[in-house]
Amino acid sequence: MDQVGLEAHASLKGWRSYFCGDPNLVTRMRKRAYLAGASLADIYADAFLPAATPT
Repeated sequence: MDQVGLEAHASLKGWRSYFCGDPNLVTRMRKRAYLAGASLADIYADAFLPAATPT
C-alpha cells in the first residue's frame, strides 16, 4: 500500500508529503520520503496515538 506513491514518482524533491495514521507507518513513510528526495521541511506527519483510558 505505501509503495504506490513512491512508485509513481522516482523523486520526491520539490513535493510536499503528508502522512497520518499508525505511528510505525508514519515513521517508515517519513524516512522513505526523505530518502526519495523530499526535504524535511516538506514532510508533514501526524501519528495517531491511542486515546488515554479514563481513570
